[in-house]
Amino acid sequence: KLSFEKISTDAATPIYNYLSDSGFDLHTTENIQILPLGRYLAPTGLKFDIPMGYEMQIRTKSGLASNMGLIVLNSPGTIDSGYTGEVKVILYNSSQSLIKLEKGQKIAQACICPVMTGLSVELTQVDKIEEKERASNGFGSTGN
Repeated sequence: KLSFEKISTDAATPIYNYLSDSGFDLHTTENIQILPLGRYLAPTGLKFDIPMGYEMQIRTKSGLASNMGLIVLNSPGTIDSGYTGEVKVILYNSSQSLIKLEKGQKIAQACICPVMTGLSVELTQVDKIEEKERASNGFGSTGN
């Protein structure tokens, strides 16, 4: 169960379009203009009661990314279960054109995901982390 509150009369009711969808769409409550390579903090007019042990991940919609170059800047954005304020989305215009969004337009998708929290993780300092198979092989180490 995921409870939500509309704090704006312009907020769209969140729904799963298909029962097999992992996420539901978020819509803006404002008319927005984002300059090329610009960013905007877009309101959704929604608050959520996210259960303990879960987070809401805010992700880019593939159609907006491919058709307009509009992405969620910190994708996936994290909404922790303890946060009960309005969900807002950091949008980034990666294109060379002005992007105009109308009030009520889809801007991102939200997924509810299980996570480990400070209640279940004990952070422990050690003198040395034991090496594993991959060691410090990072970016590009498994091929392109």
